[in-house]
Amino acid sequence: MNKTRKDGLEFIRKKTGKLPEDPIAVSKYYRAEEAWPKIPVWWHDIPLKKIQDKKYKYIHLLCRHKKGKCFYYMRVPTLFIRKNLRFLKICIVNRKKVMRLHLSALTCCKFHDVRGTQKLSFRQFQK
Repeated sequence: MNKTRKDGLEFIRKKTGKLPEDPIAVSKYYRAEEAWPKIPVWWHDIPLKKIQDKKYKYIHLLCRHKKGKCFYYMRVPTLFIRKNLRFLKICIVNRKKVMRLHLSALTCCKFHDVRGTQKLSFRQFQK
């Protein structure tokens, strides 16, 4: 387990009192020069299987702050993702389908997916 994920799991445990049973995706802060869209982003790959599995009500997204001390936290309903899947980027990674999110870290459009076709916002799910 990498340090960002370990720190993220500790953050959510402190924030919620326990680790959720739903999937948790953790991303470091990617500077513009190291990110595919050439703007600062948080990058999450979430297995499509976990989004489509109706036993999960939420996907928990943790985005490390650019200063590295804390995280932004979003609890995204899987129903929202399933309804908007056609607007999101689906890739094959290690022979498995994943939803690939590149959430913008720019102030003007923070938490908007810049990979998909609609620039879908996840901001409303921030806790």
